[in-house]
Amino acid sequence: MGLCTEIKKFILIALLVRHIDFISSSSLFSSGAQVCILHHHARNFTNSSLSSGINNPDMLKDCSSLNKLLIELNTHAKLVLANLNTLRKQKELCDVLLIIGQSKIPAHRAVLSACSPYFKAMFTSELAESRLTEIVIHDVDESAMDLLIEFCYSSTILVDEKNVQTLLPAACILQIQEVQDTCCEFLKAQLDPSNCLGIRAFADTHSCRELLK
Repeated sequence: MGLCTEIKKFILIALLVRHIDFISSSSLFSSGAQVCILHHHARNFTNSSLSSGINNPDMLKDCSSLNKLLIELNTHAKLVLANLNTLRKQKELCDVLLIIGQSKIPAHRAVLSACSPYFKAMFTSELAESRLTEIVIHDVDESAMDLLIEFCYSSTILVDEKNVQTLLPAACILQIQEVQDTCCEFLKAQLDPSNCLGIRAFADTHSCRELLK
């Protein structure tokens, strides 16, 4: 009875701060144990919906009969990344300093490696850079690098006519495929008879296959 009581308390607290969807499943674990899955969504809810949730004994009863509890926080990964970006901007817990021209960008090796095969190879191989805390990056535009590092931490980037010609080469060097594809899509949308040859040559240089079709 003690475990059931604690589960009920947990659910009541969760209902006060989040909207919760309950899903029961007998197939999530090979043992066949039933699981109560709590999906937390970062959105507001009305007092009426809060009251209806708390006053729903069937909801609590259904979950209290289960012997395992799995919680899925839909916003957790994005929140962690946002906090890492805050740490980066505050120059806290950073373990590498990227030097591009006159710019110096502090960052976390783990985040860069997770987003860029270029950085992963650099930091996990026997290259000299894997042991350095300050690394000079050549052949990459300063502003483009700044945008790409921000993308690694925020998953957001703005491509426009002013930056696409420096952003695409930088994304190719760092092997950030999502940004490469976005730049190619942008250029594709800009195609017209007056610039098609120039864009084709640019696309050929930077392996934009979609533009070469």
